[in-house]
Amino acid sequence: CGLCFKPIYTHDTVLICDCDGKIYHAKCLKIETDVALEIQKQNDWFCPICIESILPINIAICSSNSQSSNIKSTCISCEKNISPQKHRTSKCVLCNQTGHYNCMKISNLCCKNCLPYNIFNRKSGSQGSHTLNKLFKDVSFNPFNDSEDNDKNRFFDDEIDEYNETLLYSRNTLDNCRYYDTTSLVSNVKFKGTSFLFNNIDGFQSNFVEFLDQTHSTNKKFDFLCFNETNLKKGIDHDFTIDGYNAEFLYSIEGKAKGSGLALYYRNNLKFKVSKALTLRNNYFECLGGTFLTDIGSVNVIVVYRYSSNSKIRESITELQSFLDTVADKPTVILGDFNLNTLNYENNSNVQEYINTFICSGFYPLINKPTHFKGVSHTAIDHIWCNIISDNVSSGILNVSTSAHMPIFACVPTSADSILNSNDAATNLIKIHNINSRSIRNGILR
Repeated sequence: CGLCFKPIYTHDTVLICDCDGKIYHAKCLKIETDVALEIQKQNDWFCPICIESILPINIAICSSNSQSSNIKSTCISCEKNISPQKHRTSKCVLCNQTGHYNCMKISNLCCKNCLPYNIFNRKSGSQGSHTLNKLFKDVSFNPFNDSEDNDKNRFFDDEIDEYNETLLYSRNTLDNCRYYDTTSLVSNVKFKGTSFLFNNIDGFQSNFVEFLDQTHSTNKKFDFLCFNETNLKKGIDHDFTIDGYNAEFLYSIEGKAKGSGLALYYRNNLKFKVSKALTLRNNYFECLGGTFLTDIGSVNVIVVYRYSSNSKIRESITELQSFLDTVADKPTVILGDFNLNTLNYENNSNVQEYINTFICSGFYPLINKPTHFKGVSHTAIDHIWCNIISDNVSSGILNVSTSAHMPIFACVPTSADSILNSNDAATNLIKIHNINSRSIRNGILR
């Protein structure tokens, strides 16, 4: 509707302006339904906006103009006529032009003019990150944004300073998370410390070479490259190597064609060692992890895949909590596809429980925008969690189309330079125990 900007449905009574082709709800124009139906039978109805724009010129001028008299209400995407009595319509989220809902829903309600490429058929390096950032500007997850303004005067415990500082760093990190094209990554992101990249590659056999080709233009060698759903089978020779990297694998479940298998690549110069305690597989998830030495001591790196089954989600979160208890007391970075959409954190109890489990263990999220595109849906199911709290943490999403999942990345200060270069000279490892998303929104400790 040209007044309320809400979608128009087949049961709505509407009027189409014969001057500019815009559609209006009759109720928004304060026109009774029976009167609107009579107007529909007539020709040359003009909306109040057009009438105001042409006054004091006689309205007949508009109707006598051959071009304006032939103006039809057309879809901004398919350019075919719109019949409000037959078609559901929607506004483009970027330019606010009207089109058939079915034409625009495949591109997340964005018309073909504003979306230079189809986000569900993305092309790497297409300079599409600008459009993605605009399209999903208000589609994000940040539980720290709802907390009350810091008011240190009402607290007496020294720990509250750390609490407020942690909230600030966590909020800023998520606010700065955005999409990047491969060709502009290095020039737009400050990489200070150890860098991590994760991707659900949906099969090494079909996508590994394509992934390397598409990410080659980043001109950035990440310290760790982590993958899940590799579908690599134990005992079968393969040559999925990357120059300059060593690799560790957790092979796929025996008898399972797809949907399992992990890989963790690390640069040759890193002192990394895989850990049996951090590598496991149960009925709910699988993980492959290890430890490497840094200036701040040993740091755990763990890649996780929580199986996509929607049954027994609470049981899987309980198992996840038990696992987090074993690593929460050490600097740890966890990357993976958890198949839980954090965009639903306000209205899905399972997602809330999942987020609370990590936050109460001292971890905070680094990714907060859609990473998985399938059909007409977009979800944020690929996550990075970290318990190294600093204002020097950076994160984002790469505009790469290897699979339905976009690669996600983060850089965490683990070197002396990255910590000293922080605006806060006393950057410390801060735990967020006893804080959950609800208490964060309320701005209080429970």
